[in-house]
Amino acid sequence: MRYLYLITLVIFLDFSFICAQTIDKSFHEPRALRPAKIQCSKMLNNGKILIGGDITFYKDKRIKNLIRLNSDGSIDSTFNFNREGSFLVIKIDTLKTGDIIIMTRGYESLLEVYRANFSLLQLSPDGRIIKAIDTLQNTQSFAVQNDDKIVVYGGHDKAGYLYRYNTDFSSDVNFNNRVSFNSTVTSVIANKVTLFVAGNFSTVNGETKHSIVKLALDGTINESFDAGSGTSDYIGSLTLQKDGKLLLGNGFINSFGTRQYCSGMVRLNLDGTVDNGFNPPYLRAMTSEIKMRDSLIYVATSIMNSTLQECLYRLNPNGSLDTKFNPIKVDMFGFDGFCMEFTENNLIINKTSTTGNIYGLSEYDYAGNRIMTYEPEVSIFGNITMGAYFTGKLVIGGDFVKINKTKTFGVAMLNKDGSADTSFVMPDNRGIAKQIKVLNDTSILVDTEKDFFKLNTQAKIQTNFKFTPFKYLYWVDKFAMLKNGKIYAGNCNNVYRLNADGTEDNSFDDGTGLGQVSTAYDFDIQGDKVIYGSYFSTFNGKNLNKLVRLNTDGSIDTSFKTGSGPNNKFVTLIKVLDDDEVIVGGDFTSFDGVPIPNKIVKLHKDGAIDSTFLSNQNKNNFFYEFYSCKVAQINSRLYLRGKETLAELNTDGSVDNSFFIPFSINKINDIITFQDSSHMKSGSLKSAKTSYPEAYMFTIGNFGNSTGSDPAYIVKLNMGSTNTSNPTGITNIITDSNRSKFTIYPNPVSEFLKINFKEQPDDFLIVTIFNLSGVKVYEASNLKKIENSGFELNVQNLVAGVYSVKVYSGSKFIGSQVFVKVN
Repeated sequence: MRYLYLITLVIFLDFSFICAQTIDKSFHEPRALRPAKIQCSKMLNNGKILIGGDITFYKDKRIKNLIRLNSDGSIDSTFNFNREGSFLVIKIDTLKTGDIIIMTRGYESLLEVYRANFSLLQLSPDGRIIKAIDTLQNTQSFAVQNDDKIVVYGGHDKAGYLYRYNTDFSSDVNFNNRVSFNSTVTSVIANKVTLFVAGNFSTVNGETKHSIVKLALDGTINESFDAGSGTSDYIGSLTLQKDGKLLLGNGFINSFGTRQYCSGMVRLNLDGTVDNGFNPPYLRAMTSEIKMRDSLIYVATSIMNSTLQECLYRLNPNGSLDTKFNPIKVDMFGFDGFCMEFTENNLIINKTSTTGNIYGLSEYDYAGNRIMTYEPEVSIFGNITMGAYFTGKLVIGGDFVKINKTKTFGVAMLNKDGSADTSFVMPDNRGIAKQIKVLNDTSILVDTEKDFFKLNTQAKIQTNFKFTPFKYLYWVDKFAMLKNGKIYAGNCNNVYRLNADGTEDNSFDDGTGLGQVSTAYDFDIQGDKVIYGSYFSTFNGKNLNKLVRLNTDGSIDTSFKTGSGPNNKFVTLIKVLDDDEVIVGGDFTSFDGVPIPNKIVKLHKDGAIDSTFLSNQNKNNFFYEFYSCKVAQINSRLYLRGKETLAELNTDGSVDNSFFIPFSINKINDIITFQDSSHMKSGSLKSAKTSYPEAYMFTIGNFGNSTGSDPAYIVKLNMGSTNTSNPTGITNIITDSNRSKFTIYPNPVSEFLKINFKEQPDDFLIVTIFNLSGVKVYEASNLKKIENSGFELNVQNLVAGVYSVKVYSGSKFIGSQVFVKVN
C-alpha cells in the first residue's frame, strides 16, 4: 500500500512532480496562528510575570516557550531563555537568590503529542540556563521548600516518589529513598516545616494513608493529620490557606472520607477531616488550581444550574459565591491548564481567547472587569482541520485566530492563491470550529465549541437560524444535513433532529437514547435515516451493541441487522457511501464474531458484512488510528485518512498503488476535492489543452515544508484534467488505474519491478513505461514470469524519477500504475 510518508523523494530527486498528483506552486500556503498554550506563570516581586508553556511568537518575534512580560504586557527583551529541542514548560518557581526553576516535558507542538521525558532546569534571573537534570521519568511536577530545596514528585500506578535536590541540584541524600508510596504522587505543597502530599496512593512508608499525607521536612509522617479513606477521585493541586486548611483542586471530588456526597470541591481541616462549614455551589465540571487572596478563593469551573459556561469565580471563605465579583468567562474547558497571578491591583489569567484578549492572556480588576489595554500577543501555529468549497473559494475551519495577517476566528475563506479573503471575516470569537457545511450559494452552517450558527457570503451570522440547546444536546459536536433541509445533530450524549431553522424537530423522538455515554462515537445519515455508533449496549431500553439505525420518527430500525456487532471496543467511525453501504471503524478486532484485520469493516445496507471488502482488507496492512480516522469518497475511490497516513482504496477494499503524494506529513485532518471550470468559456473553450475542468485535491493538516522549518497547513494538488479521451496522457493515470487489473511492487523500486495480475491475461502482454513528459522510455513483450500471475521488469537502467507503467493484453488496454524509480 502507498502511504503519504513516501515523500522525501520530492527533494532527493530535485524535480517537480507533474504527474497525477502534482503540488500546485501557485497556491501560497496560508499560515494559521492560535493562542499560545500557556501552562504556567509566576508573578515576580518587580511586577513582571514569567509565562511558560508552548509559545512560538510574541507578535512577530520568535521565542522558545518561556518569556518574561513587563507589567503592561510588553515583552521584556532583557530576558533571554533559549533551549534546544521540543518541549513544554509545565511549572515555574523562583528561589530566594532570584534564580528561576522550571520543569519541562517533551512535547511535539505541531503534533500536540506529549513525551515521557522531563527536565528540571535552573536559570539565572535573565533566563540563562545554569544547570539541568534531564533524566527524570514519570514526573508530575516540583515544589520549592522555604529553604530553597526542590522536591520533585511523580510515579506510576504501582509506586510514587518524592525526590529532593539541594539548591546546587545535588541529591539530598538525607531525604531521598526515605519516603515510599504505592501509587502516583500528583501534588505537593510546602510551608516552612511541612510537606502536604496528594496522590492516588493508599500506603505511605507501608502505613495506610489514603490520598493525602502530611510529612515533616525529613520525610517522617505527621500523625496529627489523617484523611481517613480519602477519595478515589483525582487531586491535581493543593492550596494551603493561612489558617492551615487545605483546598483540593484541579479535579472533581465526588466523595471524601466519611462525606459521601461532595459538590466537586472540598476543603480539609487541620486534622485531615472534611470541613463541613465549607459549602461551595454544586459544580458540573472539574476545578482549576485554586488561588487565594485576602481569604477570598478564586477558582475556574462550571456551576450547576448556571446559564454561564466555564468562568473564573470568587468565593467567600465559607464557599458561597462572592456577588461583588463579576464571573469572568473563560474558554470552553478553560479550567484545564488555567493559570492566574495577582498584581498589586489586578489579576492576570489565561484561557480568555473567546471573551478577552484573543491570544488568551488578559488582565482584570478585582471586580472582574477587563483591563482593555493589556493584550500581549502570544501565539503558536494553529490547526486548520476542515474545508469546503463555498462560492468558488475554499472555506476553512480550525482553532486559529489569524490567517496570515487577517484576524478571523475559527473560520476563514481563501482566495485561489491561498491568501485570506478579507471580505469574509468572523467578527467575534465563538470558539474552535468543529464542522462546516455548505448549504447553498448564499450560506454555510458552522459548528463551534460554543455555538451552532449560519453564515452568509460575508461571514455575517444569519438570524433565520436559531439553535438553542435542549434535552441532552448541550452542545453540537457533529451534524449531518438531509435533503429536505432538516439536520441530524448530536454529541456523545445522543443524536437528535433539528428543523431547517435550528429548532428542535419534535417529530423525531428516540426516547431515552444511549444506555451508556462515551466520548468515542460517530454517526452518518443513510437516506433519511441515521446510523449512530458508540460504546452503548442498550438504546432506548433495547439491547443493542454499539450500532443502531433510527427511523425518521426516532424509533429503532429493526431491519438493520448487525448480529453481535463489534467486540467489546469502541465505534468511532460511521461513513455512509454513495450506494448506501456503510464503513464502520473503531478499536475493535472482530464484528459479529468475524475477525476484522484493520479495525475497519464495510457493511451492506442491511448491516451484513461485505465479505469481498473483508477479503481484500485481509491482504492489506493499513494501520487504522481508530481515534482519528475519516473516510472520503470520490466516485469509486475511498480515501482513508488516519492521523499520519492517507490510503486510497477501491470500494471493494482493494488498494490502488498508484496513489502518491509528494510531501511529508505531521498530521492529516481533512481532504477536499474540487473541479475548477473557471478556465472554460461559456459555449466555447479557450484552448484544446484546457478543454476539460481541472481536478484538485486539498490536503489539510500539518505537513513538512522543504522551504523552511515552518509547517504547511494546506497543500493543493493538481490531480490533472478530467479528460478521459486520451489513453496515453500522463494526466489520465488516475482514471486508468480505476480500471487497473494489476498491482506493482516494490514501490519505490531500484532494480526489478514486479507485476501481479488479479486475473491471468488472455493474450500476450505488452508493457510500456512513460516518463513525466509523456515520452515512452521502455517497452517489453517478453516478460520474465515469476509466478502463476506475476511478471518482472528490469528497470535498473532507468534514471531516478517518477514513471507511468501501462499494460496491454494484445490490443486490449488493461490499466496503468505510477511508480518511483530510485538509485
